[in-house]
Amino acid sequence: MATITCYPNVAGNSTQFTAVGDSANYLCVDDPSGSPDSDTTYVEHSTTGTKLDLYTFDFSGVPSNAIISNIAIYGRFKRVGGTYTSNKLAVRIASTNYLSANKGTATSYTLYSNNWATNPNSGAAWTVANLSTLECGVESVMSVAGSQRITSCYAVVTYTLSAARNKIFLIG
Repeated sequence: MATITCYPNVAGNSTQFTAVGDSANYLCVDDPSGSPDSDTTYVEHSTTGTKLDLYTFDFSGVPSNAIISNIAIYGRFKRVGGTYTSNKLAVRIASTNYLSANKGTATSYTLYSNNWATNPNSGAAWTVANLSTLECGVESVMSVAGSQRITSCYAVVTYTLSAARNKIFLIG
């Protein structure tokens, strides 16, 4: 099994959070895995209600002959003030949003994740072609005014290579 970590490179279908520290939402959450910049750049949800921020990712490093066994979405977020927020990691495919179970929230930055072993739209295994329309992000629900900050969001694709495309033929 191999993995590749992919980062946001374009705004997705929904940009409802406020960008802080950079010009675009996806630029505020594109911190490398293991090197988050915490409160330097982040997106923020600071009103009551539900907001969704989605990002298109650079999946170009996934080999075209990959057999995908899992896509894990990671989000690093924290609550600032307020008494209750909930957070769900999200994927969007075929114009439909799919949400993880509630990941809760802490008052210091915490990394949360959710695994999608299959494409939630079809129930079938992920394909490399699916990646061209996949968006990932975070949904936040605030019932009491405060602030929810997301400082990083990334995807880890787990795959093997198709044996049929890896054969080496010796001609001689």
